[in-house]
Amino acid sequence: MKKFIFGLIVLVVMASLVLSLPGEKDMDYAEPQIKNSFKMVSDIHSLRNVAEMIWELGTGNSVDIDDRNALNRWQEQCEQAMIQCYDSIHPNDSISDYQKVNSVLDDLGSIIPEGITTIEMMNHSMMVYCVLMYKAVAYSKKVLQRDSTFKNEMKAWDELYVLLSNFCIGVIYSEWYGDSCCGPMIEAVRNNVLEVRVKDLHRIIQLEGGSDPATDQMVTFKRNELNQAMERALKTVDKADVYKSTKKSKVAIPAALEKWYLTRAKYKGCTAVTIDDMKDAVNYSCLDSPKTISPE
Repeated sequence: MKKFIFGLIVLVVMASLVLSLPGEKDMDYAEPQIKNSFKMVSDIHSLRNVAEMIWELGTGNSVDIDDRNALNRWQEQCEQAMIQCYDSIHPNDSISDYQKVNSVLDDLGSIIPEGITTIEMMNHSMMVYCVLMYKAVAYSKKVLQRDSTFKNEMKAWDELYVLLSNFCIGVIYSEWYGDSCCGPMIEAVRNNVLEVRVKDLHRIIQLEGGSDPATDQMVTFKRNELNQAMERALKTVDKADVYKSTKKSKVAIPAALEKWYLTRAKYKGCTAVTIDDMKDAVNYSCLDSPKTISPE
């Protein structure tokens, strides 16, 4: 996951004329306004502390998203904070830590209202992004505990994720350039691509060592559909500089997809479904009123 996304959002907000390639700038988001959805002040304070810890990933100041060890530490700290948060609000509950974390994550996804201004929408999208990143890191660790070779898949996915995100962001940037909603739409596309990964990892975890049937022919069919979707999306890009960088990503995606696919011999069924989700993410990026894919 590269820092180019944050730099790109800054350029959009400033109405830059050129689409940025991966950069080092970070987005200065306004401090999020937490919705008062709890009865007790102490409950709000406890959840706010968790929100601020999760939010550190979005600022890019405290957590290096390119450092997997740093991401793991961030995820573990957030996990403990969420368990403590839940226990402070519901001290008599006897559910598992996993259920406690999921409960708090659900609350975090709703405590920052989407709002109607650009900054409110981007704050909301950033919290959604941070929650998705938490799930992606936690799910990856869980799969690794069961399959140590999955680290090769993770490395291949990171390369594919950057290219797919860059492609989808290029498409949506061209469509919404000059509009006040351009930044929020880029955030939505980024989250949609990340959600593809979260859903994929969730499906793999649910296998629990069971069979995952799918033929190579089915995966090839889904890959062809993805390529057709990218061809259609690329045709909607009408800014020459954006077209050049977006096409560059598209050209590189098939090789990255093949590299990723070769690491997933155990998960061909999940792979076919995930490539289909990638196609939906591409289609999302070139629709005037896109609908997000359904979360797991």
